[in-house]
Amino acid sequence: MNRRRSLLALGVIACAVLALPAAGQKRDAPTEEELLAQAAVPWTGDLDGMIERRIVRALVSPSRMEYWIDRGRQNGAEYELLTRFEEELNRFRLQVKAGQGDGPLVLSVDGKTAGVFARDELARSVDLALLDDAPWAAAGRTLWEAAQLRWRKHFEAWRLMGLQKPASMMPSLASFEPLANAQRAYADELGRSLGALARPGTYHLALRPQGEVVVIRTLELSPTYPLVSFDTAQPPETNPAGVTWTTAPCVDGRIDLGAHYSGAYDVVAYARLVLQADRPTTLHLALGSDDGLAVFLRGRRVFAHDVLRGLKRGEDEVELPLVAGGNELLFKVTQAGGDFGLAVDARVRGLGKVEQIAPR
Repeated sequence: MNRRRSLLALGVIACAVLALPAAGQKRDAPTEEELLAQAAVPWTGDLDGMIERRIVRALVSPSRMEYWIDRGRQNGAEYELLTRFEEELNRFRLQVKAGQGDGPLVLSVDGKTAGVFARDELARSVDLALLDDAPWAAAGRTLWEAAQLRWRKHFEAWRLMGLQKPASMMPSLASFEPLANAQRAYADELGRSLGALARPGTYHLALRPQGEVVVIRTLELSPTYPLVSFDTAQPPETNPAGVTWTTAPCVDGRIDLGAHYSGAYDVVAYARLVLQADRPTTLHLALGSDDGLAVFLRGRRVFAHDVLRGLKRGEDEVELPLVAGGNELLFKVTQAGGDFGLAVDARVRGLGKVEQIAPR
């Protein structure tokens, strides 16, 4: 009985020792009594719960290979792995000291909004691993879903029947080799894709004040042009001065292009506007289009999405570097058939002042 209790105590110590300090802070080593008290509190939950409580518990099996205590020092493969896990969790946190201003801050990853945080929240630190809108979270969800798909029982049964045809099955079919080759290629490509998603990536993070909304009241529309290809440049790109532009109202950041180009299909149209910035600043655009969309800033293409889709606001995001003075934006929208539209929601990232002005 005493031996069982001692083994349990060893396991409990290993579970509770991985207390997660707040980012940038050191934590005094807890006493054995504190560790036992913390580990004995019953709770359930996943990783987000562990991070909220700032303690990671893990069940270990005491042994000379996996986990043991030598003169008060913890050792073993499981202890080393858990320590690395603690370091990894703490490394992926963001903490910002309190500064001037009291408005929220926007975190963008590769130009897309990952979260909006109050300054006191950032002062306490934010766990980047738990940002659902970050690209690494999307990759993790895709990886998990694909892995589940790959190993489901029905997938295994389908794969087995495809690669190993019993002699009594479909004797008139000479060979399953073409099907088997296709299935092997699918499995190989799926494995490569899963591996690519699992590899660490490099991201560009920016943290800026959430600036003012830029109200867009009108857009200048071009005539339509035949849709030769998504990348084919038409006069609004090559010679905008020679284009006859028509001013159209933009209601709540949205314009129904179908109402201006009645019956249009297999065409491309352009919309333009000019924004005046009082200083160099960043502009965030949340965009939607029916169908494809390209964005040009001061004559240079900065975003492109060749797609067939319905209009959904905020489906695309892009951050644009505005210069002090005038900045001309040009939107290219393709139309295969059906509805035809564009939605633009603009907001400053930072302290700059931006407003729409009449084109020159």
